[in-house]
Amino acid sequence: MLEKTLKQLLESNHEFLNIVIDALPIPVFIKDNNGIYLGCNRAFEDFIGMSQDVMVDHSVYDLYPQEEADLFFNKDKALLDNPGVQIYETDISTITGQQSVVRFHKSTYLNKDGSVAGLVGTIFDITHQKQLERDLDYRASHDHLTGMYNRAYALHFLEACLDDVTTTNQPLSILMVDFDYFKELNDSYGHKAGDLALISFATNMKQLCSRNNAIARFGGEEFLIILPDTGKILATQTAEKIRSYVEASCFDIAKDINWPLTVSIGVATTDVFVKADTLIMQADEALYNAKAAGRNCVIQHIAGK
Repeated sequence: MLEKTLKQLLESNHEFLNIVIDALPIPVFIKDNNGIYLGCNRAFEDFIGMSQDVMVDHSVYDLYPQEEADLFFNKDKALLDNPGVQIYETDISTITGQQSVVRFHKSTYLNKDGSVAGLVGTIFDITHQKQLERDLDYRASHDHLTGMYNRAYALHFLEACLDDVTTTNQPLSILMVDFDYFKELNDSYGHKAGDLALISFATNMKQLCSRNNAIARFGGEEFLIILPDTGKILATQTAEKIRSYVEASCFDIAKDINWPLTVSIGVATTDVFVKADTLIMQADEALYNAKAAGRNCVIQHIAGK
Protein backbone atom coordinates (compact mmCIF):
# COMPACT_ATOMS: atom_id res chain seq x y z
CA MET A 1 0.00 0.00 0.00
CA LEU A 2 2.79 2.44 0.92
CA GLU A 3 4.63 1.68 -2.34
CA LYS A 4 1.46 2.35 -4.37
CA THR A 5 0.79 5.61 -2.52
CA LEU A 6 4.36 6.86 -3.02
CA LYS A 7 4.25 6.00 -6.71
CA GLN A 8 1.02 7.97 -7.18
CA LEU A 9 2.44 10.96 -5.33
CA LEU A 10 5.67 10.93 -7.33
CA GLU A 11 3.83 10.66 -10.64
CA SER A 12 1.32 13.41 -9.91
CA ASN A 13 3.17 15.82 -7.67
CA HIS A 14 6.50 17.23 -8.80
CA GLU A 15 6.73 19.32 -5.65
CA PHE A 16 6.57 16.15 -3.57
CA LEU A 17 9.33 14.63 -5.73
CA ASN A 18 11.52 17.65 -5.07
CA ILE A 19 10.87 17.33 -1.33
CA VAL A 20 11.91 13.67 -1.42
CA ILE A 21 15.11 14.41 -3.33
CA ASP A 22 15.95 17.33 -1.05
CA ALA A 23 15.48 15.09 1.99
CA LEU A 24 18.06 12.58 0.77
CA PRO A 25 21.32 12.78 2.80
CA ILE A 26 23.49 12.09 -0.26
CA PRO A 27 24.27 14.66 -2.97
CA VAL A 28 22.05 14.32 -6.05
CA PHE A 29 22.34 16.25 -9.33
CA ILE A 30 20.57 16.26 -12.68
CA LYS A 31 21.99 17.21 -16.10
CA ASP A 32 20.53 17.40 -19.58
CA ASN A 33 21.95 15.55 -22.59
CA ASN A 34 24.48 18.35 -23.15
CA GLY A 35 25.86 18.07 -19.64
CA ILE A 36 24.17 21.25 -18.40
CA TYR A 37 23.04 21.23 -14.77
CA LEU A 38 19.25 21.22 -14.38
CA GLY A 39 19.14 20.96 -10.60
CA CYS A 40 20.50 19.41 -7.42
CA ASN A 41 19.47 18.79 -3.84
CA ARG A 42 20.56 20.50 -0.64
CA ALA A 43 23.08 17.76 0.19
CA PHE A 44 24.82 18.49 -3.14
CA GLU A 45 24.87 22.22 -2.40
CA ASP A 46 26.36 21.57 1.03
CA PHE A 47 28.95 19.13 -0.24
CA ILE A 48 30.15 21.18 -3.21
CA GLY A 49 29.75 24.50 -1.44
CA MET A 50 27.75 26.03 -4.27
CA SER A 51 24.07 27.00 -4.46
CA GLN A 52 21.68 25.51 -7.00
CA ASP A 53 21.04 28.98 -8.43
CA VAL A 54 24.72 29.27 -9.35
CA MET A 55 24.87 25.80 -10.91
CA VAL A 56 21.66 25.58 -12.94
CA ASP A 57 22.10 26.25 -16.68
CA HIS A 58 25.89 25.93 -16.40
CA SER A 59 28.35 23.26 -17.50
CA VAL A 60 31.21 21.81 -15.48
CA TYR A 61 33.58 24.17 -17.32
CA ASP A 62 31.80 27.12 -15.74
CA LEU A 63 32.14 25.72 -12.25
CA TYR A 64 35.27 23.61 -11.81
CA PRO A 65 39.02 23.82 -12.52
CA GLN A 66 40.04 22.72 -16.03
CA GLU A 67 41.41 19.30 -15.03
CA GLU A 68 38.35 18.31 -13.03
CA ALA A 69 36.00 19.77 -15.65
CA ASP A 70 37.69 17.67 -18.36
CA LEU A 71 37.22 14.52 -16.28
CA PHE A 72 33.55 15.20 -15.49
CA PHE A 73 32.76 16.19 -19.09
CA ASN A 74 34.43 13.11 -20.60
CA LYS A 75 32.75 10.79 -18.12
CA ASP A 76 29.33 12.36 -18.77
CA LYS A 77 29.85 12.13 -22.53
CA ALA A 78 30.80 8.47 -22.29
CA LEU A 79 27.60 7.74 -20.34
CA LEU A 80 25.35 9.78 -22.61
CA ASP A 81 26.87 8.09 -25.68
CA ASN A 82 26.34 4.69 -24.10
CA PRO A 83 23.17 5.01 -21.98
CA GLY A 84 22.93 3.01 -18.79
CA VAL A 85 24.75 3.15 -15.46
CA GLN A 86 28.20 4.54 -14.71
CA ILE A 87 30.17 4.15 -11.47
CA TYR A 88 33.67 5.50 -10.82
CA GLU A 89 35.89 6.93 -8.09
CA THR A 90 37.91 10.12 -8.27
CA ASP A 91 39.35 13.01 -6.26
CA ILE A 92 37.41 16.27 -6.31
CA SER A 93 37.76 19.69 -4.71
CA THR A 94 34.91 21.75 -3.31
CA ILE A 95 34.48 25.46 -3.90
CA THR A 96 36.32 26.01 -0.60
CA GLY A 97 39.29 23.94 -1.78
CA GLN A 98 38.60 20.91 0.41
CA GLN A 99 39.88 17.69 -1.19
CA SER A 100 37.68 14.60 -1.09
CA VAL A 101 37.63 11.14 -2.59
CA VAL A 102 34.19 10.32 -4.00
CA ARG A 103 32.32 7.58 -5.80
CA PHE A 104 29.94 8.70 -8.54
CA HIS A 105 26.84 6.65 -9.37
CA LYS A 106 25.17 8.00 -12.51
CA SER A 107 22.36 6.81 -14.72
CA THR A 108 20.75 8.14 -17.89
CA TYR A 109 17.03 8.95 -18.15
CA LEU A 110 14.97 8.99 -21.34
CA ASN A 111 12.45 11.15 -23.16
CA LYS A 112 9.04 9.71 -24.02
CA ASP A 113 10.32 8.84 -27.49
CA GLY A 114 13.16 6.78 -26.01
CA SER A 115 15.96 9.23 -26.71
CA VAL A 116 18.44 10.14 -23.99
CA ALA A 117 17.23 13.18 -22.07
CA GLY A 118 20.11 13.48 -19.61
CA LEU A 119 21.57 11.90 -16.53
CA VAL A 120 20.99 11.73 -12.80
CA GLY A 121 23.94 11.33 -10.48
CA THR A 122 24.69 10.75 -6.83
CA ILE A 123 27.94 11.29 -4.94
CA PHE A 124 29.21 9.18 -2.05
CA ASP A 125 32.02 10.70 0.00
CA ILE A 126 34.48 7.83 0.60
CA THR A 127 37.37 9.95 1.87
CA HIS A 128 37.24 8.42 5.35
CA GLN A 129 36.93 4.91 3.92
CA LYS A 130 39.99 5.41 1.69
CA GLN A 131 41.98 6.77 4.61
CA LEU A 132 41.07 3.73 6.68
CA GLU A 133 42.18 1.47 3.81
CA ARG A 134 45.51 3.32 3.59
CA ASP A 135 45.95 3.05 7.35
CA LEU A 136 45.25 -0.69 7.27
CA ASP A 137 47.66 -1.18 4.38
CA TYR A 138 50.33 0.74 6.28
CA ARG A 139 49.80 -1.23 9.47
CA ALA A 140 49.95 -4.49 7.54
CA SER A 141 53.40 -3.67 6.16
CA HIS A 142 55.03 -1.48 8.82
CA ASP A 143 56.30 -1.92 12.36
CA HIS A 144 54.16 0.07 14.78
CA LEU A 145 57.12 1.22 16.90
CA THR A 146 59.80 2.31 14.43
CA GLY A 147 57.75 3.00 11.31
CA MET A 148 60.04 0.71 9.34
CA TYR A 149 58.78 -2.24 7.31
CA ASN A 150 57.77 -5.27 9.35
CA ARG A 151 58.94 -8.87 9.05
CA ALA A 152 56.07 -9.98 6.78
CA TYR A 153 56.66 -7.20 4.26
CA ALA A 154 60.45 -7.72 4.36
CA LEU A 155 60.07 -11.39 3.47
CA HIS A 156 57.67 -10.54 0.64
CA PHE A 157 60.01 -7.87 -0.72
CA LEU A 158 63.03 -10.14 -0.41
CA GLU A 159 61.32 -12.90 -2.35
CA ALA A 160 60.48 -10.43 -5.13
CA CYS A 161 64.09 -9.21 -5.23
CA LEU A 162 65.39 -12.77 -5.42
CA ASP A 163 63.09 -13.44 -8.38
CA ASP A 164 64.65 -10.40 -10.09
CA VAL A 165 68.18 -11.74 -9.63
CA THR A 166 67.66 -14.33 -12.37
CA THR A 167 66.40 -11.74 -14.87
CA THR A 168 68.65 -8.75 -14.08
CA ASN A 169 71.84 -10.74 -13.46
CA GLN A 170 72.56 -8.28 -10.66
CA PRO A 171 73.66 -9.43 -7.18
CA LEU A 172 71.50 -9.00 -4.10
CA SER A 173 72.74 -8.51 -0.56
CA ILE A 174 71.11 -8.40 2.84
CA LEU A 175 72.34 -7.14 6.20
CA MET A 176 71.21 -8.65 9.48
CA VAL A 177 71.80 -5.95 12.09
CA ASP A 178 71.53 -6.71 15.80
CA PHE A 179 72.24 -4.46 18.79
CA ASP A 180 74.90 -5.60 21.22
CA TYR A 181 73.99 -6.01 24.90
CA PHE A 182 70.53 -4.60 24.26
CA LYS A 183 69.01 -6.64 27.10
CA GLU A 184 71.29 -4.85 29.53
CA LEU A 185 69.97 -1.48 28.33
CA ASN A 186 66.38 -2.62 28.91
CA ASP A 187 67.23 -4.13 32.27
CA SER A 188 69.02 -0.98 33.41
CA TYR A 189 66.69 1.74 32.18
CA GLY A 190 63.48 -0.02 31.17
CA HIS A 191 61.94 -0.96 27.85
CA LYS A 192 60.99 2.66 27.16
CA ALA A 193 64.67 3.51 26.83
CA GLY A 194 65.17 0.55 24.53
CA ASP A 195 62.21 1.62 22.40
CA LEU A 196 63.62 5.14 22.04
CA ALA A 197 66.97 3.69 20.94
CA LEU A 198 65.27 1.55 18.27
CA ILE A 199 63.24 4.51 16.99
CA SER A 200 66.33 6.70 16.78
CA PHE A 201 68.30 3.99 15.01
CA ALA A 202 65.55 3.38 12.45
CA THR A 203 65.20 7.10 11.72
CA ASN A 204 68.90 7.47 11.06
CA MET A 205 69.08 4.37 8.86
CA LYS A 206 66.98 6.15 6.25
CA GLN A 207 69.84 8.62 5.78
CA LEU A 208 72.56 5.96 5.68
CA CYS A 209 70.93 3.63 3.16
CA SER A 210 70.07 4.14 -0.49
CA ARG A 211 66.53 4.96 -1.53
CA ASN A 212 66.00 1.53 -3.11
CA ASN A 213 67.07 -0.29 0.08
CA ALA A 214 64.34 -1.75 2.28
CA ILE A 215 64.80 -1.46 6.06
CA ALA A 216 62.71 -3.70 8.28
CA ARG A 217 62.45 -4.41 11.95
CA PHE A 218 62.81 -8.17 11.79
CA GLY A 219 62.23 -8.87 15.47
CA GLY A 220 63.12 -7.36 18.82
CA GLU A 221 66.32 -5.36 18.35
CA GLU A 222 67.15 -7.02 15.03
CA PHE A 223 66.84 -5.25 11.68
CA LEU A 224 66.98 -6.67 8.17
CA ILE A 225 68.23 -4.37 5.42
CA ILE A 226 67.73 -5.51 1.82
CA LEU A 227 70.10 -4.08 -0.79
CA PRO A 228 69.01 -4.84 -4.37
CA ASP A 229 71.67 -4.66 -7.12
CA THR A 230 74.41 -4.70 -4.50
CA GLY A 231 77.46 -6.96 -4.45
CA LYS A 232 79.66 -8.11 -1.57
CA ILE A 233 82.04 -5.15 -1.53
CA LEU A 234 79.41 -2.42 -1.50
CA ALA A 235 77.24 -4.38 0.95
CA THR A 236 80.14 -4.74 3.36
CA GLN A 237 80.98 -1.05 3.00
CA THR A 238 77.37 -0.14 3.77
CA ALA A 239 77.36 -2.42 6.79
CA GLU A 240 80.61 -0.90 8.07
CA LYS A 241 79.18 2.59 7.61
CA ILE A 242 76.19 1.63 9.74
CA ARG A 243 78.36 -0.05 12.39
CA SER A 244 80.72 2.90 12.74
CA TYR A 245 77.82 5.37 12.77
CA VAL A 246 76.11 3.56 15.65
CA GLU A 247 79.36 3.30 17.59
CA ALA A 248 80.02 7.04 17.24
CA SER A 249 76.45 8.20 17.86
CA CYS A 250 74.78 9.34 21.03
CA PHE A 251 71.27 8.03 20.57
CA ASP A 252 68.27 9.96 21.80
CA ILE A 253 67.26 7.72 24.68
CA ALA A 254 66.65 9.99 27.65
CA LYS A 255 68.34 12.65 29.72
CA ASP A 256 71.27 11.49 31.81
CA ILE A 257 71.42 8.14 30.02
CA ASN A 258 74.77 7.56 28.40
CA TRP A 259 74.71 4.02 27.08
CA PRO A 260 77.36 2.98 24.53
CA LEU A 261 75.33 1.32 21.78
CA THR A 262 76.98 -0.86 19.15
CA VAL A 263 75.72 -3.31 16.55
CA SER A 264 76.94 -6.56 15.05
CA ILE A 265 76.13 -7.12 11.38
CA GLY A 266 75.98 -10.24 9.24
CA VAL A 267 76.18 -9.81 5.46
CA ALA A 268 74.99 -12.31 2.85
CA THR A 269 75.15 -11.89 -0.93
CA THR A 270 73.93 -13.92 -3.88
CA ASP A 271 74.09 -13.52 -7.64
CA VAL A 272 71.89 -16.56 -8.34
CA PHE A 273 68.39 -17.41 -7.22
CA VAL A 274 68.14 -18.85 -3.72
CA LYS A 275 65.23 -19.12 -1.35
CA ALA A 276 64.68 -16.22 1.02
CA ASP A 277 65.08 -18.53 4.01
CA THR A 278 68.47 -19.65 2.70
CA LEU A 279 69.83 -16.11 2.31
CA ILE A 280 68.50 -15.10 5.72
CA MET A 281 70.08 -18.18 7.30
CA GLN A 282 73.42 -17.19 5.73
CA ALA A 283 73.14 -13.66 7.12
CA ASP A 284 72.18 -15.07 10.53
CA GLU A 285 75.26 -17.31 10.49
CA ALA A 286 77.45 -14.32 9.65
CA LEU A 287 75.78 -12.34 12.44
CA TYR A 288 76.44 -15.18 14.89
CA ASN A 289 80.09 -15.15 13.85
CA ALA A 290 80.21 -11.38 14.39
CA LYS A 291 78.88 -11.84 17.91
CA ALA A 292 81.41 -14.62 18.54
CA ALA A 293 84.21 -12.40 17.24
CA GLY A 294 83.62 -9.89 20.02
CA ARG A 295 80.60 -7.93 18.70
CA ASN A 296 80.65 -4.44 17.17
CA CYS A 297 81.90 -5.80 13.86
CA VAL A 298 80.81 -6.81 10.35
CA ILE A 299 81.15 -10.39 9.05
CA GLN A 300 80.48 -11.41 5.44
CA HIS A 301 79.06 -14.88 4.86
CA ILE A 302 81.40 -17.03 2.82
CA ALA A 303 79.77 -19.62 0.56
CA GLY A 304 80.51 -23.18 1.54
CA LYS A 305 81.35 -22.33 5.13
